[in-house]
Amino acid sequence: MKCKKCEYINVNHANYCYKCGNEFTKKEQASSQEKSIWHKLVKLKDWYDKLTLSKITGSKTFQALSIIITILIGGYFIYKNGYQMKLLANDNYTYAYNTKDKEYYVYPKEKETPLNIYAPNEVKEIYIKYYENDTLVNEQSINDLNNILVEVNSSNINSYYKLSYEKEENDINTIKVYVLGSVTNE
Repeated sequence: MKCKKCEYINVNHANYCYKCGNEFTKKEQASSQEKSIWHKLVKLKDWYDKLTLSKITGSKTFQALSIIITILIGGYFIYKNGYQMKLLANDNYTYAYNTKDKEYYVYPKEKETPLNIYAPNEVKEIYIKYYENDTLVNEQSINDLNNILVEVNSSNINSYYKLSYEKEENDINTIKVYVLGSVTNE
């Protein structure tokens, strides 16, 4: 607190100037207290104590932002999953999905079995590539999504199918399918 008479700097809580003895008014003392770090910390604590979860979530801004963010996140997942090809359940086989490598392991009940594939509505053609030891052996395109056949190749466990609805393969339009052998009813 600065004395108006002699301009000596005093502590914030002083009633009199330490140099000239000038008495500080209540207004000067209050003004000095408001400028102190301690007073600012006390005000911050008071503000923090008044801030509650119900105040935050009850504000119109928070509610509007929550709705907008929820719509955007939902739209993103609808967009991403709506265009992603998937293998669906079927009575002709059982399957497991490896989320890490994005691969399907199909256990057909017959030597040759049709796959139940989900693809976006506008897809009219599926490209099927058959690989053995990561070498392309066979490639074909099929216009009937309900007639995609795969067969068990017990001679090579490193054989797999890549199905895609575009010539170029990527994460959204391609699935990798290993046909691992027949499931018995035992």
